[in-house]
Amino acid sequence: MEQPETKEEPSTVDTRLFVGSVRKAMAVMEAFDETEPAMSMTRIAAKTGLGRSAAQRFVYTLETLGYLRRDARTLEYRLSNRALLFARSILTSHAAIERAFPSMVRLAETFGETVSWLEYDAGQVVVLSSAPSPHRAAVVLPIGARFDALTSSSGHLFLADMRREIVVGMLEDAGPSVRARLGDLDADSYVDLVRGEAARGYALTEKDMDIGSMSLSVPVRDLQNQVVAAINVSVLRARTGPEKLLSEIVPALNELVQTLDADLFRGR
Repeated sequence: MEQPETKEEPSTVDTRLFVGSVRKAMAVMEAFDETEPAMSMTRIAAKTGLGRSAAQRFVYTLETLGYLRRDARTLEYRLSNRALLFARSILTSHAAIERAFPSMVRLAETFGETVSWLEYDAGQVVVLSSAPSPHRAAVVLPIGARFDALTSSSGHLFLADMRREIVVGMLEDAGPSVRARLGDLDADSYVDLVRGEAARGYALTEKDMDIGSMSLSVPVRDLQNQVVAAINVSVLRARTGPEKLLSEIVPALNELVQTLDADLFRGR
């Protein structure tokens, strides 16, 4: 039997104001992802843990409002284009991304690799903007893609800013696939690793793919020196080696970040 994925209300929630039905509706929408972009009613009920009757009511409401659509042939549901209204609102009001994007495109063209803007969200990093590599063979990071912070180069930079006990708690709760990628690193070694990366100004991880790839990220900091975003370059090892990453790409990313800090985070 599948483990329900609905989240408990935070212990600090004000129950006089918290609307539990909204949480359940959002659980339905969040159940759709790159691994399951279309699902039957039975699958939605199982994945959200709502039960079929409750899931049916929320799905019907979201379909009526236009946020879900049903395939008449397969009877499976998927998010509709209307859901993009939320993404559009976020991205069009994000001044830092708007300012950074032309430079990200230039860097992608110059180095021939994908350049992305990522931010932290509840133990994951999410791609909010991406300038793709001009090559057909490249690492693709679509907008909205999410990765576990514990194993991603950009995630390391956010975690380095957090209290040790928070990071240790995330390690203790990590699933088997994350633990496998971390190898035999214990909590102390992991905290030392991410803080060391933050101190040197970039984080670098290697990925196990059909074609070997590497992921390099530099932090974007506010005036309080807190990491608010990361700019990432994801490269194919066969085309861009570690030497080029460190000697050419890191300085180029830092130059971009410095202009963003001066222009966009003053007074925040």
